[in-house]
Amino acid sequence: MNASAAGSGSRPRTLTGPRIERLSEVARRAGTAAVLVSDPTTVRWLASDAVEGARALVCAGTAIVIDPSGDPTAARNDEGLAVGLEPALREFGIAGSDPLATDASADRLRSSRRNWVPVGNEVALARAVKDVGEVERIRAAAELVAAGHAAAREAVREGASEKEIWAASAGAMATVAGGPVEAVVDLMAGARTALVGEPPGDARVRSGEPVLFDLAPCRGDYWADSCATFVVGAPRAKLSIRHAAVRRALEAGLAAARPGVEAGAVDAAVRSELARAGLECPHHTGHGVGLAPQEPPWLTPGDATALEEGMVIAIEPGAYSGGFGVRLEHLGLIETSGARLLTNHELSLN
Repeated sequence: MNASAAGSGSRPRTLTGPRIERLSEVARRAGTAAVLVSDPTTVRWLASDAVEGARALVCAGTAIVIDPSGDPTAARNDEGLAVGLEPALREFGIAGSDPLATDASADRLRSSRRNWVPVGNEVALARAVKDVGEVERIRAAAELVAAGHAAAREAVREGASEKEIWAASAGAMATVAGGPVEAVVDLMAGARTALVGEPPGDARVRSGEPVLFDLAPCRGDYWADSCATFVVGAPRAKLSIRHAAVRRALEAGLAAARPGVEAGAVDAAVRSELARAGLECPHHTGHGVGLAPQEPPWLTPGDATALEEGMVIAIEPGAYSGGFGVRLEHLGLIETSGARLLTNHELSLN
């Protein structure tokens, strides 16, 4: 991303680059001259040093970062929706009456006097295609996945608590990252694995029963995601059978994920494999990963979003019935030839 001053004096800072071009295309498709970005994560994607509450106006390959403290009339601009918008519009030569695209919520649009075109989903999908730098940062987060899962498996033993296992995993990631790691974690043992998603608690590992560990760590603002289900001792037959079926479903999803394939088709491939084993997944079978641990595209039934090169998706089939659950998850980068794994943690049951 290239940043340059728009001029001397009080004229606002402007940005250019491929990310700006993508959002300019969103505005063009919406039939508007510009798009106002208000989602904090997307603003940070455009300008990593943007202050809290900043907006960005994107027009014809250029973005103006709107600092909420820079305009004393901000509170009178569309009930706060477009903080400091008027100076940016003048900078682009856009009439105040022209329709504008925005990623703001429908509720906020209804309270506005301006003619807004909602494009929140389109903006999110523009962000879903990662550039080389973003992929490398996600790959760095995936290094924490490897360390965290390896440490969790080493810590699993008869009688160990979920919290003890998580402490070992968190410590290993902190060693790699050079400090504490922010993470979203599900960690359940035994019957708690049927609950789909719960943080680590006081439940203790018992021989032959599953431990489900879903780990999404953040490193340098970018996230990775992963899940494995494993066991101490000899697993019950039903657990082995289900684990094998969920792993086949994961492999089916990875095989189906390639440019041009709809997200819903990947979801269908995963669910079809589960159905062959008489299993159902109660949640989405995957999602995008980037500046958020879960973001578009969503692998859900019927989703018509076409996968594109550069998207990073997590595929996570799971099945939870009969008093226990199994979930497995890998992170893949969509390339011309298909999905290339960015995570390499162990998936085996024991």
